Amino acid sequence: TTVTFELIDQYGNTHSCDIIIWVVDSQKPTLTCPENQQLQVGIDCTAFASWNQPTVTDNDPTGATLAGPFGGTNGDSYPPGQHDITYSATDAAGNVATCLFSITVVDTLPPVFNAGQCH
Repeated sequence: TTVTFELIDQYGNTHSCDIIIWVVDSQKPTLTCPENQQLQVGIDCTAFASWNQPTVTDNDPTGATLAGPFGGTNGDSYPPGQHDITYSATDAAGNVATCLFSITVVDTLPPVFNAGQCH
């Protein structure tokens, strides 16, 4: 944006100059991931996990672009262990924010002697 300043003294002499104002967005978007989850395995030795997409806000009215999930798929089955899921958000100025949450699948069921079972 160019702003023109004009100065006039008491004798009517004038002088003007243009000032260019650059607005720079250096603020990352705000990205809020779902809470961590701890799930119990089922009969098939996995646990089904689902979550709501993270929320993204940005100081630019055009918003930010959400990418992910990385490390897993929403609505999938997961084997025992910890699974880290990440998302990222990028705004129009190229500022990037990331968030991470974990899905931990545990097997606390007593063992069962049965072919094809994980317990």
